Amino acid sequence: NHQSLSNAGLQSAELLQQHNLSMVIAGGFGFRVAEKFKANKIQMIIPQNNQTWNEFIKILKKQQ
Repeated sequence: NHQSLSNAGLQSAELLQQHNLSMVIAGGFGFRVAEKFKANKIQMIIPQNNQTWNEFIKILKKQQ
């Protein structure tokens, strides 16, 4: 059911928001989830397709 899937994304976003996160890393974000994160000032990061986790973590550490 399409409605259940879109609600699952929002429910996941609400759960993550309850943990006072400032950043979320994922392969992509749906429109409604992205709007929820933006409204709550949660940074969304989508790694490049060919990037390894080690490379990604090095980039994050450089930005701190």
